[in-house]
Amino acid sequence: MRARALVLVLAGLLGLAGPAHATDALPQWTVVPEASQIRFEYLIDGKTREGVFERFSGQGRFDAAAPDAAQLELAIESRSIDLGNLLVSAYATSAEWFDSKNHPVVAYRLLALEPLGGARFEAVGEITLLGRTERLVSPMRLVTGTEGARAQGTLSLDRTAFGLGVGLSDILVEIGAEVSVHFDLAARRGG
Repeated sequence: MRARALVLVLAGLLGLAGPAHATDALPQWTVVPEASQIRFEYLIDGKTREGVFERFSGQGRFDAAAPDAAQLELAIESRSIDLGNLLVSAYATSAEWFDSKNHPVVAYRLLALEPLGGARFEAVGEITLLGRTERLVSPMRLVTGTEGARAQGTLSLDRTAFGLGVGLSDILVEIGAEVSVHFDLAARRGG
């Protein structure tokens, strides 16, 4: 299974994922932000803290009969970060952190879904943050119906790999490198 996932990722990166009409024939889905959530957990001085992104959008294509052809483009507005404190949230949009002025969007792109049985999948995707792109693999649960779908899961990323918060903040307080991102995305069929 791992070898197949690697082949799918390489094919996606090289643009060899198959004829365009195969993907175009898949049903289109649109993320419903008001019924969805993207939250994350991180450590400061050994204590778990949480935050959310309040504004994001996304579209994709998926059919349970062809999960390896699944697509998703998710755009998260970095300025919409909420850390539970107005000043801290504003600081998170500064140049040291998300640099929202120059990088207004955190982008996620699904490259492939590997079925694990039932509604469980392994998602292979990439995230672009502060102009750097990293590949991530994460378990997820995906349930689809005739009109709606819900994808839930968690992915972990190393914030230092993107240069996120590696300046003065890292010197003043102990900030964990690993960030756990929890997503609960509702989608409706169609554009």
